Amino acid sequence: MADRPDEYTLTKLASLARQHTEKGIETLGGLATMHPDPQVKLKALEMLFNRGWGTVTQEVKHSGTGESGAHEVIIRHITEGVAAPKR
Repeated sequence: MADRPDEYTLTKLASLARQHTEKGIETLGGLATMHPDPQVKLKALEMLFNRGWGTVTQEVKHSGTGESGAHEVIIRHITEGVAAPKR
């Protein structure tokens, strides 16, 4: 069984990965605009937006008890400007 990498190794790996950030962003931009597959374009855009704006906030609420309790999931769509319903 392999040992877990130490903190120094993880920090060094992160530093090496960050050296490729600009090229990675350029590549994602190219995929988003030029790739023939719409799914690839969509994934590239999602990755770019998440990198630039962060992920969409998702709030999960639970009310009730046990398995019979009601579940309420509220997702706020920042890009569409849809607010969570007021309760």
